[in-house]
Amino acid sequence: MTERMNKCLRFFRLISHRRLRYWTKMDMNDGAILDKLREHVDTWKEIPNDKFSMKKMIGNTNVVHLVETQVDGTTPQKIIFRQLNPELERLIHRPDEEKLVVEVGKTDLAPKILVQNKDYRIEEFFHGSVLHLADMDNSDVMNTVANMIYRFHRFEFDWEDKATYLEKVFLRWGKLAHEKLQGEMDQFTTEEQPIAR
Repeated sequence: MTERMNKCLRFFRLISHRRLRYWTKMDMNDGAILDKLREHVDTWKEIPNDKFSMKKMIGNTNVVHLVETQVDGTTPQKIIFRQLNPELERLIHRPDEEKLVVEVGKTDLAPKILVQNKDYRIEEFFHGSVLHLADMDNSDVMNTVANMIYRFHRFEFDWEDKATYLEKVFLRWGKLAHEKLQGEMDQFTTEEQPIAR
């Protein structure tokens, strides 16, 4: 592995550690999440708390919970509750993100958005699995992946400018991340400082 790749990996580990400390502060308790879900999901309004299970999922930028009801015949059976990270307002243009997830959710490329506001998003559960290295040898799997990537990149949005969503995020994030890191350099250890530059 090159020195540059090692530096990138160390930087992302550092940022992940700092992100986890922040998430602990912003994470809603289970009761508050269930109250929000009952407010928006009609079929869940009368289900008692002890008939739900919650599992914290891995989320890169938000606190994500998989919520499932144990009441047979209830639709939907599973829902994703995504608590949005307000710190990302400086990095992500929320109106563009909201437009993106709603539009892509209308296809089979992503989960449908049931409710969305500035604090959280409620999404249908979209079953999937992680691709493993061995999957890359399976031509059927790779054809499916290539087709989905192609369809996603061909997806047309009605942006005000002609930049892709990824370009917009990168241009916005790169500058802000650099400014933020430079402003907090004294919080990094001597070993971490070269990684954060």
